[in-house]
Amino acid sequence: MNKILIHSNPYYSVKAEAQQTFTAHGQNIIGYFQYWDGTDVDFEYSDSIKTAVVFHADGAEARAVL
Repeated sequence: MNKILIHSNPYYSVKAEAQQTFTAHGQNIIGYFQYWDGTDVDFEYSDSIKTAVVFHADGAEARAVL
């Protein structure tokens, strides 16, 4: 995550891989990026692999949904 200051407001950028392999129930599964989701956060483009994001509270969270 990169922090960028624009007009004194903290903006960040987040990026996910287009596909990720993980293990579940002993099998390798390929997950494909779908969109960004989160709590107390705004995304510039929630359906883009890389996007600007603004967190609005301590403990705010951004998640890539595969």
